[in-house]
Amino acid sequence: MNCSDHRENLELYALKALPAAESGVIRGHLEEGCSSCGAELAAIEETLAAVAFAAPQREAPVTLRGRVLGSVRPSRVLPVRRSFPWKPLGWVAAAAAVTVLFIEEARVNRVRTEMQSLRTVVARQEAILDVLSGPETREVVFGEGASGRVLLHPRRGVLLLARNLPVPPAGRVYQMWIVPRSGAPRPAGLLAAEPPGRAAHFHPAELDLSQVAAVALSVEPPGGSAAPTTTPFLIVGL
Repeated sequence: MNCSDHRENLELYALKALPAAESGVIRGHLEEGCSSCGAELAAIEETLAAVAFAAPQREAPVTLRGRVLGSVRPSRVLPVRRSFPWKPLGWVAAAAAVTVLFIEEARVNRVRTEMQSLRTVVARQEAILDVLSGPETREVVFGEGASGRVLLHPRRGVLLLARNLPVPPAGRVYQMWIVPRSGAPRPAGLLAAEPPGRAAHFHPAELDLSQVAAVALSVEPPGGSAAPTTTPFLIVGL
C-alpha cells in the first residue's frame, strides 16, 4: 500500500474506528517515519480537537445551586467537586460520531457518483454495440479523400468512423450534422481530436431513417454551432 491508500483511512484511524489489523498497518507506516502522512494525521487530530471544543459552554443557572442544596438536609451536604473530566470527553465522543458520519456519507456519495458514471459508460458502449451489430442498422461507406463509414440505428443513433480527415484550422473544431430530407440540419456533436486524421464519434438519438438524407461534417467555432456556419466539407448521403 502507498501513502494515498493510507490517507483514505487516516480519519478513521484518528477516531480509533478501524479494525485492529488495519490500524496496525497504518501505525507501522507512521512509525516508519512517513512525514506526509504524519503531518496529515496531526492536522486531522487538530481538527477533531477543534470540533470537540467548538460547541459553546453554557453556565448553569445561578439558582441551580440553591435548589439542589435546598432539596437535601444540611447534614447531608457534601463538598462540591469542581473537576468535570466528562465534559471534554463527551464532546470528543460526539464530535467523533459526527465526523464518522460525515466521512461515511462522503464515501457513499463518492461510490454513488462512480457507479452512475460507470452506468453511463456501460450504457453508451451497449448502444454502440447495438449500432455496430443490430439488424436494423443502416451502413454507408464513403471513400474519396476522407474515408470511412456511417452507421445509423433507428433507436440508438449515429456512429461515424472516419480516417484521413484533414486537420481543422487553428481554433476550429469539426461538428457533425444530421441532414433531414426537409428542414434544417440538426447538430450531432463535436468530434474529439484523434490524430492522425481519425475520428470515432457516436451521437445517441432516435431517428426516422426514411427521413434522414445525409450525415455531414463542417468546421465550426469551439463549442459548436446551432446551425452550420461553413459549408460542410464532408457529406455522406444515404
